[in-house]
Amino acid sequence: MAGLRVLSSTLLAIGALANAPVEDELPAALHGDDACAAEGCGLELRQLRGERAEARITEEEPTCGDWLQRNECDEESEIAVDASTTCDDECSQDVCCESRASCSFYTAMGSCAKLAVPENVTKMVWATKESDEFETFCATAKQDEESCGKACCELKPCKKCSGETYTSGCQAGSVGECTACPTESSCEAGHYQLCGEGVLGSCKKCSNAPENAHYKASAMSEECPWECDDDYTKVDGKCVASVCRAWTGKCDAASEVALKSATSCDGPCSQSTCCTTKATCSSFLGTAAAATCALVKDAAADGKVWAPLEATGSETLYCKGAENDTASCEKACCSEQSCTACTGETYTKGCVPGSVGACAACPTKSTCDKGEYQTCGDGVLSECKKCTNGPVGEKYLSNAMGNACVWECDEGYAKATVNGEATCKASCSLYKCSAEKHLVSVPRANTTYQKEGETNQDQVCCQSAGCEKVSGKEAVSEEQLQTGGCKVFKNSTECEAKYVVSGNQKKDGKGATLYTACVWDAGSEACNWDQAQYRNCVI
Repeated sequence: MAGLRVLSSTLLAIGALANAPVEDELPAALHGDDACAAEGCGLELRQLRGERAEARITEEEPTCGDWLQRNECDEESEIAVDASTTCDDECSQDVCCESRASCSFYTAMGSCAKLAVPENVTKMVWATKESDEFETFCATAKQDEESCGKACCELKPCKKCSGETYTSGCQAGSVGECTACPTESSCEAGHYQLCGEGVLGSCKKCSNAPENAHYKASAMSEECPWECDDDYTKVDGKCVASVCRAWTGKCDAASEVALKSATSCDGPCSQSTCCTTKATCSSFLGTAAAATCALVKDAAADGKVWAPLEATGSETLYCKGAENDTASCEKACCSEQSCTACTGETYTKGCVPGSVGACAACPTKSTCDKGEYQTCGDGVLSECKKCTNGPVGEKYLSNAMGNACVWECDEGYAKATVNGEATCKASCSLYKCSAEKHLVSVPRANTTYQKEGETNQDQVCCQSAGCEKVSGKEAVSEEQLQTGGCKVFKNSTECEAKYVVSGNQKKDGKGATLYTACVWDAGSEACNWDQAQYRNCVI
């Protein structure tokens, strides 16, 4: 066993390789034969290198089977070769015994970490097997899992830690170690982790911040640091609105208007800090409510006027905004309203811009001009209208409540009764005779009346110009006409005093009555008819 003491010295030199990540790298000294130049190190080093020993023949035997009947290999560090193995020179321990692979070399390469944990095993890892012996060996000379796995490694639970520590590094190949809990969390802001009694918890979302807040950092407890969002302030552990745009309350729609959203509340926001009272209609209208509403420029709908709104009971009427001006108050305090509705013998009086008026009794006398009338009732006092109750040719002497004006016949007309109805007959003084036809008005035209239903009154109201030439003369009698007319007169005096009537003498049909003067012809001393004839002369 002296060789084991030398091997122990060599193992101390490679102890640092226990956790080396690369399996195939060994110190260069272990690969060269020069490392065993000193007497006594050949077997031990070759065991580390998995090689056979070459010397130390104890006795000659033809096969290792014969040798092994009288000798034995080192049970802890060697394994016998096949009994049929022949010895070249002589059989010995170096020939018939094969060095087991070293667990130190196997575990130094991190091979325990490569072993698979059974599916039914939890919370345990493969790690280097603990032993009271200075060195342990694999089952065979091979450095593989089948030879060394369970010989050099064992399933172990992670290292148990307590208090303000946690188990760190427990993974395949290592049971870990106890590490002091961190004072600061490695989680992202808004997450926390707990630590102690062997466990460093995973990151979890924080939930301690109130509404309208955000987390500033992570924490090693459930109490993560937080602060209120913009537009909010902290009050009794809560975040409440500090700017009106963040306030979720409502102003009273009837009496208040919201302030600008950017208004700062100088503390927690409330209805009193984010709302202001509207201007009142009473302050806007004052004592001249009707006159103020009459100034509304927009045209009212038919049958309506702009008038002040009337409050009921103790109701207060408000403007649209806090400003006591036209833009804020006019349309809020004045509205389009129908005139007051009245019935019976009353009318709506005073319905003008600014006022809906009131019911008033119908007047008994009209205020219209002569010849005009108005009606009244069921809410309406009409405008003045022309009287039409008189006949053509009338002259109205008064106004009236209703179409019943007092009248008389106008100048040129005469009052008469036709078919039981009063009427005005037109005289010839109203008719204009045509100068182009050589006509003039008849004498006493104002007492001569036009013929009803005729448009041409020439036969009644006109006579020929020159009728004065027969005026003052006498008409030839019917008997004289039958015996010669003007020719019956034998002297100039009688002749010049006569005229002849012909045509429509009775004026009972169509056509004119013709007047022809008798004239004395001194040369023939005879009375003849004048060449000029005059129509419808009034003699």
